[in-house]
Amino acid sequence: MFGSGAYTLMVDNPNYYEQLLNQVPQYPNPCFYQIELDLHRTFSSDENFYTKINEDKLRRILSAYIKRNPTVGYCQGLNFITAVLITQLSELESFWVLCQLIESILPVDYFNLMTGVVVDQKVLWILLEDHFSDIHKHMLKHNFQSESFTTQWFVCLFANTLKFDSNKEDNSCLSLLDVWDYMFTLGISGIFKVALGIFGHLK
Repeated sequence: MFGSGAYTLMVDNPNYYEQLLNQVPQYPNPCFYQIELDLHRTFSSDENFYTKINEDKLRRILSAYIKRNPTVGYCQGLNFITAVLITQLSELESFWVLCQLIESILPVDYFNLMTGVVVDQKVLWILLEDHFSDIHKHMLKHNFQSESFTTQWFVCLFANTLKFDSNKEDNSCLSLLDVWDYMFTLGISGIFKVALGIFGHLK
């Protein structure tokens, strides 16, 4: 809450989230329909997460964000990010951290038309050549682009790639929560560092 700056926003805007929930959109938005499609796909195999209560929280938070920022609205990936948030925070806190992620921590247009994500894949490919030229050459040899799997890393911020909590007895096990702490500290550069770290670990 403090690392993201969400705490200050929440305190400065009491009742704002409730007002969004009660707000009736003035025009049809297909994003609401897409949310309904994605709710059942969000960690549906995780019995500890997938409950009716968590489903309702996801729906409310994502719907409220569409009303707050219709330019971004909703895109696939935000459901996984929000799902992680509600396992660690209250519904209200999760909403404000989501706002900060999209509007302050990640680059502009990161989720809007996925422009930021596409650009970041090109940047990662260049960084991969700079830091791991042998891996880069190996992938080129086999006509294999890193974005075929790293796009999901960036869209979901590793939410459906890494385990929530690391095994404290295994120092090599990187957890999603560790990565997000890093991201809240360094911003998007933290995600690039983690991505390169994974390439180095799997080399």
